[in-house]
Amino acid sequence: MLALISLAGLLGLSFPTRGIYVVVYALVAGCIALWLAASALRRARKNRTARPRGSRTAVVIACVGVALSATALLVFVAMGKQLSAYGECLSGANTIEAQQSCRDQFNQAVNHELTVLRSGHRG
Repeated sequence: MLALISLAGLLGLSFPTRGIYVVVYALVAGCIALWLAASALRRARKNRTARPRGSRTAVVIACVGVALSATALLVFVAMGKQLSAYGECLSGANTIEAQQSCRDQFNQAVNHELTVLRSGHRG
């Protein structure tokens, strides 16, 4: 269940300003799920008993959740200022045109940041 919660948490990323909390929660939940499923498999192998139902599936889902959460966390770390500005812009956007303008500004800021990261220096 924790592995599924981890993935479901990532699907709920709708508020960029609160997204970091969702990503950290999903990462922690995925790590705990992975640990629980792997330890259940280990215990079953050690005691020579049947594997718990769904434990392999839980390991796979937890691994996917951890990988996606870690990737999202890296994006939040690298693009924190841009995401924060985008969230603030969206909170004040009352029309579709204003929301599109926020998206355009965000895309330009992300493209600029990616260009800076590729060149290897900030200026």
